[in-house]
Amino acid sequence: MDERVRLIKRYSNRKLYDSSQSAYVTLKELAEFIRTGEMIKVVDHDTGEDLTYEVLLQIIRHEGKRSRFISISDLANLIRSTATQSQEFLSSLRTEVDAKMPDISREFWDYMEKQFGATAEEWRGTLHEWEKSFESWQKDLEHTLEDLVRPIKSRLDELEKDIKDLQSKIDTLR
Repeated sequence: MDERVRLIKRYSNRKLYDSSQSAYVTLKELAEFIRTGEMIKVVDHDTGEDLTYEVLLQIIRHEGKRSRFISISDLANLIRSTATQSQEFLSSLRTEVDAKMPDISREFWDYMEKQFGATAEEWRGTLHEWEKSFESWQKDLEHTLEDLVRPIKSRLDELEKDIKDLQSKIDTLR
């Protein structure tokens, strides 16, 4: 593993252990690592399964609950764009970069390899994994948004009913 990637192990009790610090860390601390430019990789302690994606989603949820850094309309727009469209876009972008700009593409992949220690094929594999993961991420985001919107919609329905009741009472008073 590249030494610039911070290895985090998640135990069955859901605690996160930072191997480089030999200490448990929180989602908030992981978010701070990422903000300062560090890469993280989260693996299941028992199985070795890569859980980075899931933990990054947890960080987004956690941060969103605290500060609502993504507007509801932006979340709704993200859900409206279908996973297929997004996957097709990522795939076509990757193909266009490779086909239309071979020199730039080669330089880009060389740069990525020098900076992050991964070959072009590894990066392409990573992009392919991202494409596959996007649909799952989008579904998780959709459920999160539904959870956020449900109480608001319920309250709006109640207010609408109250307004109709008041209008009816006003009409009877006339």
